Amino acid sequence: MTENLLKPLALLLLCVQVCPQKPSFCPSWSFYLQAKCPLVQNATAELDAVWEAEFAGQELATRTIRKVLSKAFREYDNAVVDLGVTKLITTFPYTFDIMNGNPISQHKVKGTESGRPIFMHFAGSQGVGKSYCTELIARAMFAGVNAENKRCGHLQFEMSNYESTPPKNFAKVQNSMYDAITQQLHSCPRSLIVFDEVQKVDEKMLDAILDMFYGKHAIEAGQAVLIMVSDLGVENCQLHPQMTREEVTQPIQDAVATRFLRVKQLLLDNIVPFVPLAADELEKVTKLKLLKLQSSLLKKYRNVWAGRLTWQKEV
Repeated sequence: MTENLLKPLALLLLCVQVCPQKPSFCPSWSFYLQAKCPLVQNATAELDAVWEAEFAGQELATRTIRKVLSKAFREYDNAVVDLGVTKLITTFPYTFDIMNGNPISQHKVKGTESGRPIFMHFAGSQGVGKSYCTELIARAMFAGVNAENKRCGHLQFEMSNYESTPPKNFAKVQNSMYDAITQQLHSCPRSLIVFDEVQKVDEKMLDAILDMFYGKHAIEAGQAVLIMVSDLGVENCQLHPQMTREEVTQPIQDAVATRFLRVKQLLLDNIVPFVPLAADELEKVTKLKLLKLQSSLLKKYRNVWAGRLTWQKEV
């Protein structure tokens, strides 16, 4: 009798040690062996479908994003991941921790090249689709949403919240971010982590953030996608839709070098440029938005309204 009672108790204690807690940003997640990170089964196809249906313009940015992520998604899909007990997969470009049944440790401190995430720097004017692109990427990667309709696996930091943070509090902010990121990667190694408006924070804080992923004792994040968003380079440069990639990236690179005393090579080498939309692109975007609004209204007022939303240039 005692033995029968001890077995369930032992299993419960093991789960408390091994199973990650529910992330606060996604309370729908359950115990580790009951619910895996809610990933889309075919992220490459989902990325193509979402982009074609809901995004228009930004050809320079679109080509780069879809090329980089499609390759990464295909490689990830070829890896074998069994209930989080990762194995060493030689076909995947990032080295996973071999766990042998031990508690999850994908985020443990490691100073190797293999644990670094895919990195992109979305740069361009405000209101041209940078943040919306991160939302579409999250939709392509993650199948589950929480009570606030946010994608599980998408962790975002609004850096404008730290614009006036005094230097004495930098360590506290860094520790808070570190805890959130490691918890995120603990539950979902293949995460999307976004730092928005990075141009607004002190250089020391940005150094600390980059060191979390690329420093000597970096977080293991080899399966994650890391995106930094900024409007660097647009203050003193008149961007236009016909500019080449080289013409767009040069003022952004100059702005990074001017804004930060210690040049952040990552922000220079991984630029995804966003330019102002051309007239025909604005028309496409407007029509897409109207279709989305129309669909929402038809659902909400299905017994009251059955109209159609249209738009003309004259309006």
